[in-house]
Amino acid sequence: MKRRKMTGIAAMFAFFQVLMPLIGWICIHTVVQYFTAFEKFIPWIALALLGYIGGKTKVLTVADNKPLSKMVNCITNPCSVLHSALCVERALENGEVLKLIGITVIMYFGLILIAEITTRVLGVKADQQGQYKFMMVFSNVGYMGIPVVRVIFGEEATFCVAIFIMVFYLFIYTYGVRQIC
Repeated sequence: MKRRKMTGIAAMFAFFQVLMPLIGWICIHTVVQYFTAFEKFIPWIALALLGYIGGKTKVLTVADNKPLSKMVNCITNPCSVLHSALCVERALENGEVLKLIGITVIMYFGLILIAEITTRVLGVKADQQGQYKFMMVFSNVGYMGIPVVRVIFGEEATFCVAIFIMVFYLFIYTYGVRQIC
């Protein structure tokens, strides 16, 4: 092999030996900047992965889900809401609470209007329109909504979510029940 070819191969090898750690450092540095935004979600991601692995390995069964859901809905979420209302410095004044209730009511009326229009435009059969409207207007805000908002926005926001959920239940037990019954 000629000296020029050997030098070219060695130079190329040296170039990549320098380039690869540099690219790695740039990638890691960039990822770390974006990763800090998701730092609060690490426990949730870990919990979801543990649940997935537990389900796949049959450590957690379908029967195990009911008591866990009941604990979150009946103990954890209400305690979180009470803690935010009683222990955290008051986040909203009375007028702001009323304004939040008003905005939430307007939002639900808007969602109902969108659901009415969408079911007509899509040509949904009359006997299925209620279910479609229900699904479009109401989401699962309480079960995972409270913990996610608490993680992202802090304890003060949990009180706002509780007010939102209060209006949610008002609409779900009036308009929602009418749609599915």
